Amino acid sequence: MNKYINISILLILGIFISLRINVACSELEKLSDEETNEESFSIPVSYSGVLPCASCPGIQYSLVLEDEKFTEASWYIDRDPNPFVNKGTWQQSADTLRLFDDSDELLKTFLLDDREIVLLDQSEEQISGDLADNYRLAEVSEFMSIKEHHQKLGEDGIEFTASGNEPFWSVRISRDRELNYQTPDRSILLDARKLIDSKSEPSAGNTIIYHAVSDTSEYILQINPVHCQDNMSGFLFTHTVTFTIDNKLYRGCGTFL
Repeated sequence: MNKYINISILLILGIFISLRINVACSELEKLSDEETNEESFSIPVSYSGVLPCASCPGIQYSLVLEDEKFTEASWYIDRDPNPFVNKGTWQQSADTLRLFDDSDELLKTFLLDDREIVLLDQSEEQISGDLADNYRLAEVSEFMSIKEHHQKLGEDGIEFTASGNEPFWSVRISRDRELNYQTPDRSILLDARKLIDSKSEPSAGNTIIYHAVSDTSEYILQINPVHCQDNMSGFLFTHTVTFTIDNKLYRGCGTFL
């Protein structure tokens, strides 16, 4: 009799232990899923799109997230080309992304949705209606490849890089003050002289001009401290540039490396 009781007790203990192990495994899977959700995107990352505007064709918007910091830039389409720029910190809670200014005031809230973010209203609810899809901002797919390219240029001694589209062109300024102008079918390397388009002392906030000449042409690169979004890749650059060859003017975006 005691033998059967002992066997029954062992069976009950075995079932109990098995149930506890299953519960523990489920809890571990849940925690793992939450951790995965908390790391639902890689940093740095950038998002871009056109938000609705009541009195204009739309607002071109760009957001860059880096370690604990963000930069957002917005342009009213068909108005002043200079963007409104905000910087601050960001926090993620599950699938919600919040932007805070330097005074820790909440600026914007987004819903994380795969490779997109969705701008929420002030109650942190999704905006409904015919324009709901217009509040979605897509991840800039080329962001990391451009960042890695810039890092490589910096390692190769390039101080500043700029480019433009239609037609494509690029200019690089080396730390040795060489100006390298490139198009798909030509490359020119010239000595450049740095000028400051300001009466104040040189600083990061000044417009900077590089000047170079060849046997046949004059080259002028003007660098303005105004954020600029590349109209093909969506990448947000720190500077707006104009590049003049003799009397022909090209516009583009650039950044110091």
